[in-house]
Amino acid sequence: MTRRITKYFLKAAQAAEMSMLPWDAAIRLFVEQSMQSYSAACGDKLWFFELDLAGALAAGGWEILKASGAEPRGGFREVERVAAAKYEELMDDVLLDKAMYDSTSAVFGEGPLCTKIYRSLYTAHGPAHVSACADSGQRRELERVEVFLQSWMERSMNRLWQSIDGAERLLCVDSVVRLFQNLVAPFGEDHPFSCVPAALTQSIGRPPRNWAFLRQTAGKLHQAVWGCTGAVAKDVWDETSVLLQREARAKK
Repeated sequence: MTRRITKYFLKAAQAAEMSMLPWDAAIRLFVEQSMQSYSAACGDKLWFFELDLAGALAAGGWEILKASGAEPRGGFREVERVAAAKYEELMDDVLLDKAMYDSTSAVFGEGPLCTKIYRSLYTAHGPAHVSACADSGQRRELERVEVFLQSWMERSMNRLWQSIDGAERLLCVDSVVRLFQNLVAPFGEDHPFSCVPAALTQSIGRPPRNWAFLRQTAGKLHQAVWGCTGAVAKDVWDETSVLLQREARAKK
């Protein structure tokens, strides 16, 4: 395994454009290209998220800079900082990708439908985040989370409702709610990761999986498209007030 990973790093180090970039951009490019090959080949392995390669990538990047005579003033520590930041960013992206696919397959199973829904979610995630961050100074954190989830649901589901045969049945309110509950807590309630961007939940924490806002939003969207809201689940735990309390405490 070590030889295999080293091979990916060596291939990335040979990129011709690296020598023409400032040292920090060269390090980011080296980490990005190394991780592209590594994650494509090993991303489905059980140990993938347990293996921390930030140090190895920093060391590899340092050797590249020394060979080119472009070491930064801060020395290896600066290289280590830049490499680690890029590595963490890319690993978060890989984890987000896995979370979206796993959340989708848990509701719709493996197959073409799952792939289509996953792609729609992936495409809509970034624009939804941008929408939530617009005029962020005028919104509380909870409002930004609501804007994000509503925008993500609207963008992804509207596209699917128009392109999938039998969408009214396949993408009913209950299915959409279960999907977004999974996306809120893709690896279970005890795992901290969420497809809701962490930048939106720093004070209030991740929304609860059974947040009533998800069903309310799905019902409104479904009604707008199909003219019906679908079945309303009982015993939905609405923790909006809890999230508001967390936000208020964080501001004290």
